[in-house]
Amino acid sequence: MAARLGGTFLVGASGPVNYAGQCILSSRVADGLRELTPDSLYGGFRRGVEESAKRVGVGTADVERLLPMDQVRSLVNRLTLSQQNAVSAWTMHAGHMGGLLKGVADLTSDGRAPDVGLCLERLAKKVTRDRELAEPLRSLATDVSEWQDLIARCRDLLDDGGALERAYRMRRVRRVLAVAGLAGIIVGALGVVLWVRAARLRVDAVLAVADPCAAAAIEPGDTRRASSEQRRQIEARSAECASVREREAKEREVALAREAKARAEQVQKKDLEQKCEALAAHVEKQALTPDDVAFAGPRAALLRRISAGALDAADFGPTDPDLPCSAAPSAARFTDAFTRAVVASPARWANADDPSKLVTAALIAHVDDLPGSAKQVVARRADDLAKKALIIGVPGLLPRAIRLCQLKDALGIHGGSFCAGALFSLKK
Repeated sequence: MAARLGGTFLVGASGPVNYAGQCILSSRVADGLRELTPDSLYGGFRRGVEESAKRVGVGTADVERLLPMDQVRSLVNRLTLSQQNAVSAWTMHAGHMGGLLKGVADLTSDGRAPDVGLCLERLAKKVTRDRELAEPLRSLATDVSEWQDLIARCRDLLDDGGALERAYRMRRVRRVLAVAGLAGIIVGALGVVLWVRAARLRVDAVLAVADPCAAAAIEPGDTRRASSEQRRQIEARSAECASVREREAKEREVALAREAKARAEQVQKKDLEQKCEALAAHVEKQALTPDDVAFAGPRAALLRRISAGALDAADFGPTDPDLPCSAAPSAARFTDAFTRAVVASPARWANADDPSKLVTAALIAHVDDLPGSAKQVVARRADDLAKKALIIGVPGLLPRAIRLCQLKDALGIHGGSFCAGALFSLKK
């Protein structure tokens, strides 16, 4: 039974790989590469696990516990990139293959299931001069071969039927325990019902007393177990018991506390505004004091760079810098100081990978003060980035290219065919 179980798993798990191999051997390489998607491979793996679990009569989780699932998921994630790169490279470069595919079919002349990894490796060797095609094929060949080895290892693990047999016995034990636990829950629930009933009878007895303040003698536990109607009556009796004088005293306390809090917040706000004004003045004069550093906290290093006009590359994006005193009237002074530091650092902003919104706004606002050579650097980098995004198709690269191309145009540097293509994609 163990051998048949391993075979059952192998039929489902190897289906996508075998079909991909047949496509490659019949010169339908593009179809074979598309069949090697992570979803297809992992779907076959899941079918193999489910069929194996069904045959033994256990859950899929019991089967997965016997398999190296972390390694399976890690390899599937790696295959995501290598398969996409191989498909893209084949689509772009394989139009001139012609007779180069001849000879790949010799790998399985004896009728066995094709070794897809070896097929891809052979194919990569045939196009070794076309490095942009050969490298993705070779990378995919390595990952697919590792996937085939992993499937074979899983089959060997499942051939040890004793492990699943023990899992099946444990499952039966868990069912028995579950039934016993359910019976215990039912008995406990009946006890709770009787307990709640007794508590509500005691509450009714207290509510029957004419004195409204008698409700205060009800135990907290009985109050929690009272019905919604009983709780309503308890609350009504408690309200009747409270005097107007006590309510007025409580209202005065609340009012006094509110006023004290408002005064404290006003003092705190004024103190914060004063410290912010002093900090802004010291940043502008390049004269930060130890008190300024303590007040700025983690932002002190950024303020030193702004004050000195010597920003780091990380200050230019992709997120806006964490400037202090954002809610204070002096917030604009920190923004202005940062803007001056940006404008004074052409070598930094011209080579920023993804300028933040604040950096972009600063450059546009001072476009006439910026050196033309730095603008040209931005223009070249924008068009190069757009070229990579449109031709290579690196995920997440196009939005960055669009933002950089928009900045280029805003700086008055027009042109660039690849930027034009990237910006045109926004209109679709």
